[in-house]
Amino acid sequence: MAIRGLVFASMLAVAAAIVCPPELLQGAPVGRTEGSTCGGTCNTHGSCAAGLVCKEPSTPFLGVRPAGLCISAANRLALDSSDIQPVIKEAVQLLNGQLRNSIYMMVPIAVLGAEKKHTPQGVVRRAQLYDLSLALVSSTCQNDGRHSPLDLSCQPQHVVNPMNLDLIVQEKDSQYTLLGHSSIDRPMPVPLRI
Repeated sequence: MAIRGLVFASMLAVAAAIVCPPELLQGAPVGRTEGSTCGGTCNTHGSCAAGLVCKEPSTPFLGVRPAGLCISAANRLALDSSDIQPVIKEAVQLLNGQLRNSIYMMVPIAVLGAEKKHTPQGVVRRAQLYDLSLALVSSTCQNDGRHSPLDLSCQPQHVVNPMNLDLIVQEKDSQYTLLGHSSIDRPMPVPLRI
């Protein structure tokens, strides 16, 4: 059993020490269009055209980075953007409305990720989809609809482990709809107080 562990540890060290040859880096495609694969180990899938960013999965497997996708930089939402605060507030408020059997209101303690997507729904007005990944904990406030998730009086209960959730929220004409949520198993980063 100890030998198996030693072999596995040595394989990890080798996988983490991937050295990309210059020929491979120089031969990588450039100017990839939206929706094309990009990035990956040694950037084998290439880089995106101007105005696009390569969204790669955040967890490499044994040092090997899977390919990402070229997406419009305009569709991405910066985490420090003032646009994110009302979306987070509404998303968590809607989630708390679905958690009627919970005594305490959930509050966000960290933004794990945020992305804004434009979805065409008619010619006059487009709906906006937000894909949020949040770390939430129970607060000191009761889940009775009297408080907002961003109220300063509703402090997080730090003795509770955070619940990491992906939330999909649609905003159209300043009306928010929680389209779905799911639990995610992701390590908790350094909290960003919002």
